[in-house]
Amino acid sequence: MHFRMFMRRFCAFMIDNLILGVSAWLLQNFVVSNMEITVFKLLLFYIFLSVAYFALQEYSPAHATIGKRVMNLVVCSMEYKDITLVQAFGRNLVRILNYFIYSVGYIPILFTKREQGLHDLIARTVVVDREELEEFWAEQEE
Repeated sequence: MHFRMFMRRFCAFMIDNLILGVSAWLLQNFVVSNMEITVFKLLLFYIFLSVAYFALQEYSPAHATIGKRVMNLVVCSMEYKDITLVQAFGRNLVRILNYFIYSVGYIPILFTKREQGLHDLIARTVVVDREELEEFWAEQEE
């Protein structure tokens, strides 16, 4: 089992969700507190915020969210290249669907060769250690 990578990814996910939770709380209490907004609309906004947060950061030159950067992880394609914007959004839309299937889409991380969750398998992405990726590219240049 790939428990170490699973835990690193879990910690990165928790850091990112802490950032998202605080951001959503601030927006709710200081921006929309006087507006009549339903819980459903707030949930949709949070889903949009979450997908945008993860996808835009994973597509950025850093190839990682704040949590992944703290844990020294990056998201790349199966060929260890940059992911496309479509891959980034697709990966994170599927990740959101995980909430509705009791997060079972994360279990494959423990058992697949490349430690991929359901969202990685569908988007054809992989999460790797930043240093390992840099070593891979250094070897390719030789």
